[in-house]
Amino acid sequence: MAWNLNSFRLAAGYEIFAWGVADKVNPTDNLNPRDYSVGANSQKIPVLAADVTWYPVPELSLQGIFIPFEQTDRWP
Repeated sequence: MAWNLNSFRLAAGYEIFAWGVADKVNPTDNLNPRDYSVGANSQKIPVLAADVTWYPVPELSLQGIFIPFEQTDRWP
């Protein structure tokens, strides 16, 4: 569920976060655990979270995320 208020976006619920871009391992994309039980092509597991994103200008955003419970990766 998400709400947009002027230059803010508020969201809560089970979410998948994608930060940064990399070819193999992305060190900045570490908020969601991964499901390795399906093999090498792991997928992200949604986490229960609340986040606020502020867009002061179109090219810039600042995001704060609260994840109340830690979840671990799934292994076979």
